[in-house]
Amino acid sequence: MEMNTRLQVEHPVTEMVTGIDLVEWQLRIAAGEPLTIAQDDVTLTGHAVEARVYAENPGTGFLPSAGTVLALEEPSGPGIRVDSSLAPGLEIGSHYDPMLAKVIAHGATRGQALDRLGAALESTTVLGVETNIEFLGLLIGDADVRSGALDTGLIARWLEAGAFRQPGDDEFCVAALWLHARRWRAASVSPWSRPTGWRLGRQAPTRYRLVSGDQAAEVLVTGTPDEAIVTIGADVRRAVTGMSREHDGGASAGVAGPVRVELDGLTRRWRIAGDEGAVWLADGSFSARIRVVGRRERVAAQIAGLTREQGAVSPEVRVPMPGTVVALGVASGDRVEAGQLLVTVEAMKMEHRLLAGLSGTATLTVSPGEVVALDQLVATITPSPSAAASEGEQS
Repeated sequence: MEMNTRLQVEHPVTEMVTGIDLVEWQLRIAAGEPLTIAQDDVTLTGHAVEARVYAENPGTGFLPSAGTVLALEEPSGPGIRVDSSLAPGLEIGSHYDPMLAKVIAHGATRGQALDRLGAALESTTVLGVETNIEFLGLLIGDADVRSGALDTGLIARWLEAGAFRQPGDDEFCVAALWLHARRWRAASVSPWSRPTGWRLGRQAPTRYRLVSGDQAAEVLVTGTPDEAIVTIGADVRRAVTGMSREHDGGASAGVAGPVRVELDGLTRRWRIAGDEGAVWLADGSFSARIRVVGRRERVAAQIAGLTREQGAVSPEVRVPMPGTVVALGVASGDRVEAGQLLVTVEAMKMEHRLLAGLSGTATLTVSPGEVVALDQLVATITPSPSAAASEGEQS
């Protein structure tokens, strides 16, 4: 298959269909031992296919990703082999090749090998860093890939026509419930610190403001982590989770769940972990990073009069990929126009230009040579009254 599909025929695939360890023989020959296998001794049995798990985001043009592996679940079973260097707590940087692991499947037929590989990817979870696992799973199910009708334009056509799953109300509700459970456990020493919402009169909900990509939601949780009423927009749901008995969704042990969450009688299995300011969710090969909007960010948006919930342009400029700041286009305090270059970040030997989303006064929070993380704030634009009014009218 094509190089850019991340599905490739190489050593592990060869070893799966021949039963010969090629690396072992390379070392033996390098040590001066003679090759004792003739070509006629090599027998091919069945079919094998490999998927490469990369630290990258296919939905943003395969931009590289970085972070710390918070939770990990790798597949096993008949015909499945995993070549991986991943481990919970491992830091994935942006200075090296983004390949994290190889998942290889063998079967009696090509179809069986692809089926096993698809099932293996459904059981593969890496939380704490964005990966291409969902993309690989969708690609394996593509009709052209299944039939072997491959060409160099396959990926471009697929990305143009295909749609990646986006976080929805279920994901935001589960993330809020997990945060609620974590706060509940953290306050176990003092019942007065628990987010019970107790009031003289009606019980008050606990609010969680969450963002993932272009999606934003405010989730209200009333009750305990085990049994709660969850409100998101006009949708009111009853949730049963049992999360108070979990240990950070398994993240403390580096295992990706599982956590079973029942929303209005429908139970689903999730794998959950959290880092500073974000919750990572996985459902099959799909995963999402849901960021918690803190008070400081909310106040900044309110001052600017521009909120993501309103669909307006954000006054914040954040890094879409980890990398190194190589140049600044302006200085703090400068007046900038929408579309003006603010910061240039280098990642994986490519330069990425971060532009102002609106006109106003720029405040930069980074300097040249600084290493920046995914979604790190690098600049804030304080719009003039006229620019804020204009943006508010557009929303």
